[in-house]
Amino acid sequence: MSFFGRVSPAMTSMPRFAPFSVQAKRFPSEPDRPIIKTAFPGPNVKESIAAYGETSCNAAQHFPVDLQESVGNYVADIDGNKFLDMFTSIACVGMGYNHPGLMEAAKSDFMKYALAVRTGVGINPPVEY
Repeated sequence: MSFFGRVSPAMTSMPRFAPFSVQAKRFPSEPDRPIIKTAFPGPNVKESIAAYGETSCNAAQHFPVDLQESVGNYVADIDGNKFLDMFTSIACVGMGYNHPGLMEAAKSDFMKYALAVRTGVGINPPVEY
């Protein structure tokens, strides 16, 4: 049994209420339920955590996130599992993973500049804000 315990079969078979979901419109490729491809933690997660532990403290690390495969409210691990994100980053990724509007904005020259300079936005916000 993993740190997270077992995933209930009921949780992986519950239908998503797509007609009522705002996220379903923004993220048509978002899974309608968790996708479990391996036991958790999977072999790639175990290997990554062990390798990271050789160079740094990994006591709080649960699993490496595959940001490119994470979508909407679902976070992906490096073994191809996708979980409904209840705590990993959803609090700071309020718009969901890979939100189309944010991904488009991230291509802008201003976003590149803002990320490279990183001023103290609360104290010295750029004039463009």
